[in-house]
Amino acid sequence: METTSKSRYSLYTVLLLILALFASACESTNQYSANATPKGTYRIDPIFWEYYNLKGGAEVFGPAITNLFTYQGKKMQYLENGLLVFDYQSEIELYSFAPLGETLNFYEPPDPTSAQQGDLIINSYPIHPDFVNLYNQLGADTVGEPLTNPQINYAQNRIEQHFENLGFYSLLDDPFKEILLLAYGLADCGPVCQKKGAVQNAIIARSALSQPFATAQYQLGVSTTGEKLMGPIDNVEDGREEVIFENIVLYNDNGRVFPRPILLMLGYEPQPLVGSLKFPNLVFIPVTGNLGHNVPIFFHEYIVSHGRYEISGLPITEFLEHDREAGIGRQCFTNLCLEYHNYAQEEKVRPVPLGIEYLNIFYPHMQLDTGELPSSDGEPLIAPRVTPQPIFLLQMWESSPLISSSDSQTIYASVFLNGMPQAHQQLTLTISIPNALPQSIDFPETTDTGQTALTLTPIVVPNGTLISLLICLNLPEGASQCISSTFLIWGNP
Repeated sequence: METTSKSRYSLYTVLLLILALFASACESTNQYSANATPKGTYRIDPIFWEYYNLKGGAEVFGPAITNLFTYQGKKMQYLENGLLVFDYQSEIELYSFAPLGETLNFYEPPDPTSAQQGDLIINSYPIHPDFVNLYNQLGADTVGEPLTNPQINYAQNRIEQHFENLGFYSLLDDPFKEILLLAYGLADCGPVCQKKGAVQNAIIARSALSQPFATAQYQLGVSTTGEKLMGPIDNVEDGREEVIFENIVLYNDNGRVFPRPILLMLGYEPQPLVGSLKFPNLVFIPVTGNLGHNVPIFFHEYIVSHGRYEISGLPITEFLEHDREAGIGRQCFTNLCLEYHNYAQEEKVRPVPLGIEYLNIFYPHMQLDTGELPSSDGEPLIAPRVTPQPIFLLQMWESSPLISSSDSQTIYASVFLNGMPQAHQQLTLTISIPNALPQSIDFPETTDTGQTALTLTPIVVPNGTLISLLICLNLPEGASQCISSTFLIWGNP
């Protein structure tokens, strides 16, 4: 009976969303494109617009802090206080919030003895009386199961309680006992999300990495990897799950973690190979035959104690003077670069934060501010440097993920080059309908905002038919770049 009731509730929710989407498709799309957003925040993607506002909008969940992205076949967007998820394959709920409370490792055994008479008890966890109204307002499916008992956080002057998807808190000295959400989205997204959360809803505890990346970072040491910037996320080129750290990028291949050769990916060319200098404080690392590079003993010892050359990769330069005045020298390897700070009292050997450059080039829609990076004055990191290939970013979305055969679907697309919108770009849409030949249609050229849109004629097929979309951008020299999406036919009589 419980499963049947939940399915009916889910279907009822979906039908409400369909009606809301049909009633306000044009109005909400125009409003979406016109509203300005504060620095460090983003517009809510149209795919989430109705659901986000239906659940409480910015007043409850805060603004979006990333653009829409796809992970494991699901469309997602970080909010300050959570992570929106759209999964068209779900048989229960198309829309949901990701279990960030679990990701952030909030858990303690239930303590039902602390409950007062009349308290709401869920899975032996008492829900703080002040939180019950918001819990009921948002619904158990949105909030998730409780993970902790009510707690007093004296460091941040609040009562808080953690759930699977969201966290609740109230300031101890608030006479009105306003109930707000903890910044789960900011805590999980980390440095990628530049917006700084309000002090009162910041989370002290940070998430642990998922396996196998957690073990890899533990073995290498945070001093080597740096803090996590983004991930795990599926790499757009090879589909492998990867985590971008400040200093290195690791990817998962069938449960084993390997470093990406980011120096070459970023467009740096190796220096010519040399012979052994046979100095006592240098270790010669052969690359081809009797040729290779000479590594200072302090770099060699650091590499051996932090994953060996399997992690750093072979050297691709000699030791170079980077900043004479500051006493800094550098040497680069296939997967990372190391600096030696001669005047430092401790931590003389330090990795260079190339993960930030990797993120900004290969994920330009989630760029980090590089204003705090070390100055590039002085000797070049590697000479000569090859200019990276232009990175085009395509994005697409539909006016509605669900639409009936009597209504027209509008497909939106945008084109960015190295993070900048591109005008006068020609895109082609290919529509695939079951038991029919694919049909290709050209979009109007993109505007100065890099956007374009195409309205389709109604598609007359049975309920439950999945329509596949492929958008391609023609690039110079006959190359092309494509992205795909789907929407569902639903709501027919």
